[in-house]
Amino acid sequence: MSSTREQITSLLLSVKRDGIQNLVEYLEKSTFFIDPASCQDHNSSEGGLAEHSLKMYHCLKNLADSNKEIANFEESLIIIGLLHDICLAGTFQKVTKNLPLKGSDGKNKKGENGKIIFIEKESYDSFPEANLPYPHGQLSAMIIKKYIKLTKLEDLAIQWHKGAYDISQNQWPLLKRAQKTHRIILLSHFADLESSLY
Repeated sequence: MSSTREQITSLLLSVKRDGIQNLVEYLEKSTFFIDPASCQDHNSSEGGLAEHSLKMYHCLKNLADSNKEIANFEESLIIIGLLHDICLAGTFQKVTKNLPLKGSDGKNKKGENGKIIFIEKESYDSFPEANLPYPHGQLSAMIIKKYIKLTKLEDLAIQWHKGAYDISQNQWPLLKRAQKTHRIILLSHFADLESSLY
């Protein structure tokens, strides 16, 4: 079976859009295939960003297969799924931390004295300051648009893929408007959530 890197590269190169080769070269030169997707949550190990992105694509494709409205959006599914978190490349650094020791049940282990047991472990810290101070989805869309043209729906789906998790309450009406624009925008959020949790 081909590696995550090979699968992502192959899928992206199947997109018939000017600049896609340059975008793939950008990914190859960046830390996209090495970085985690998060520090402690989902895909928090080396290569996790690429793994999460590929999983999001597959989740989105599965959702598309049962929604006729987006079933013929293959290129859009590839672009949204694989590139929605492109802005995270280069924003992580390996560090050594004292982290709670987890038991087989996933809970923190405690010593005889009732206190949580900590162990020194290699982990990651996030340095979002490595990027310009734009919202997560907006920054990903900006980076992609340096290389390829996005359709309006792709742009909106990438910008709003985090749903209400990345915005203040006063922006909820704007999110709702975006999600009502087309089902692919709402389903992109569901696919990101599914690929982060399962």
